[in-house]
Amino acid sequence: MTNSSEFFEKDLSGFVGQEIERRAKLFPAPFVISTVGSGGKTSTQEFLYQSDLLPCHILTTTTAMLAPDFPISFSCPRSSGVWFSAELQKSPQKYKGISRQAFDKEIRKRRLQGPANCLFLCEADGAKMKPLKAYADYEPVIPESTDLVLILFGLSGLGQALTEDNVHRSEIFSEWTGLELNGRIEFEHLCRTLDSGAFLKAVPPTARVAAVFNQADKMPADTDWARLASRAIQQPRLDAVFFTSMGQGARGPIDAYSHRTHFGLIRRETNAGRFSAVVMAAGMSERMGENKLLLPLGDKTVLAHSLNRVAYSGVREILVVTGFEREKVEAVCLEAALEFPPDVSLRLVYNPDYASGQGSSVARASSELSADSPAAFYVPGDQPFVSPALMRQMMETHSDGRISQAVYQGKSGSPVLFDRQFFPELSGLKGDTGGRQLIRRYPEAVVQVNFDLPSSFLDLDDPSDYAKACEIISSD
Repeated sequence: MTNSSEFFEKDLSGFVGQEIERRAKLFPAPFVISTVGSGGKTSTQEFLYQSDLLPCHILTTTTAMLAPDFPISFSCPRSSGVWFSAELQKSPQKYKGISRQAFDKEIRKRRLQGPANCLFLCEADGAKMKPLKAYADYEPVIPESTDLVLILFGLSGLGQALTEDNVHRSEIFSEWTGLELNGRIEFEHLCRTLDSGAFLKAVPPTARVAAVFNQADKMPADTDWARLASRAIQQPRLDAVFFTSMGQGARGPIDAYSHRTHFGLIRRETNAGRFSAVVMAAGMSERMGENKLLLPLGDKTVLAHSLNRVAYSGVREILVVTGFEREKVEAVCLEAALEFPPDVSLRLVYNPDYASGQGSSVARASSELSADSPAAFYVPGDQPFVSPALMRQMMETHSDGRISQAVYQGKSGSPVLFDRQFFPELSGLKGDTGGRQLIRRYPEAVVQVNFDLPSSFLDLDDPSDYAKACEIISSD
C-alpha cells in the first residue's frame, strides 16, 4: 500500500480545479486538458465542459469526433463552444479535428494577448468506441501546450477476451502487457500499460498526468478502490488515479451530468520535470559604467524584474551566480524571492573568479544544479522583460539531448535551455563566453524556438538600452 503522507483523496473535478488554480498563479494563460485512451474520453470532456471550472470552455480534437450537443465553430470561438476544422463528408455528424500546430499556435497567442480564463479540452486520439486500446505509431496527437493529460480506461473491458472486439489494436495491447490474444483481461494488465510508459508517449515534460479508470459502476460493489489505486500509481509519472462512472440518460447514451468519482488518489508532490534556471548576475557591467543589475526600473531593480519573470515561468529552482558587488546583489535576490511562487526555490552561488569571464560563472552554477533537473535555462540577469510564456514554450518542446535557443526575427538570443547531458561540459567551461561554446560545438543539437515579443530579448548592455527599458516600464 502507498504511504498516506504522500497522497490525499479528492474527486476528479476537484483535482482539475486544483490544477487550474495552481497554474493560474503563474503568468495568465488558458488551461489545457488533453484526453487519451478509451472508455469515456468524449463523455469525460463533456463533463468537464459542463463543469463551472472557468468562464469559457472550448472543446476540440486533434483527430476526429462525433458532434456533441454544443455550438460548433470552424474557427476558435472566443466564448464557450466546439472547435473543428471541417465536417467529414463520408460521416455525417462527424467532424475533422484541428492540427496540433494550429492548437498550440492559438494557445500561445492567447498567452500573450488573452483572454486567459478559458479551459481547452482536446481529445488527442481515437478508440473506435471500444473500452480499451493501444497506440499506433502516429498516436497520440497531444498538443505541446497541454497542462494536464488524462489517460482513460474503460473498466467494462475487464474480464473480457483480448480481441479486437474489445480492444482497439489488440495485438499492440498484447505486446504492451504480455497477455496473449484471447486471454482474459485483468486490472493488472491495465497497470502494465502504465508501468511500461506506453501511455506516456508524447506527454509534454511540463504536463501533469492522471489515469482515469471509467465505468467503475461495472465493478463489484465491494471493490477495494484504494488497493487498485495504490497499484496503478506505482507509475511514478502519474500525479493522480481516479475511478469514475457516468450513467445513461434521456439526453443521450451517456449523461455527463451524472459523472461520479468513486475514489481518487492524488500525489502531493509531482514527479513532472523540475526544470532549473541559472540567472547570471556576477558581471561588472563595464559598458554601463555602474552595476546595471542594481539600477531602478519602476518599483524594482533590473535584477528583481528578471528574477520575478523567471520564477513565474514554471521552473522549480533558480540559481543566481553572484560575483561583483556580491552583498548588494544577494540582498536583491533574497528580497525578490519573497514574491516567488511557493514551489520555486532560490540558491545563491558565488563565483570568486567572476572577473575571468562568463565561462567561469556558467561552470560554477552548472556544477550545483539539482540531480533531478531535466534541463536548465541560462538567463542574463540584465534581461528584465524575459517572457515566462517563452520559457514555458521552451520547456514544453524540450527533448533529451537538445539545446533550445530563443529566436526573434531570425536572430538568436537568450534564454538558452540546455539538456542535462550537457551539464558536465558546462561545468568545465572557462573564458569570456559561456554556453555559446557548446552551441558552436554541437550545432546538430540546437533547436530554435521562435517567439514574437521583442521586449523579451532586450538586455541592458549600455545606457541607451536602460533608457529603452525605462520607456517600456513607464508605458505599461
